[in-house]
Amino acid sequence: MKLQSLTLPDWKLPDLVEFNRRVHERIDPWWEHIWVRRLAWAGLAMFTLFAAVWLFFLLEPLREGWAERDTVAGVLGMDQNLIRVINPDMGGLITRIRI
Repeated sequence: MKLQSLTLPDWKLPDLVEFNRRVHERIDPWWEHIWVRRLAWAGLAMFTLFAAVWLFFLLEPLREGWAERDTVAGVLGMDQNLIRVINPDMGGLITRIRI
């Protein structure tokens, strides 16, 4: 097996320190206002709460025993799709399954 040397391209890397300085020039004057900081933290808290609730309802069907608690009724619709109703006596969740 012949050894080959690896050569890296001669690309100019970005100056991240300069980029950071320019970002701070724009952000810092706004961040000095107390209402901007409070609004930013409130937005972060609301996003975190939304994500936690979304994950809770996403993962709930995966909990043990979820399928056994529900009544599933299936009927064949006019368009030959199977319509599955979960808990039909309580309004139910309707899903369509193409056959």
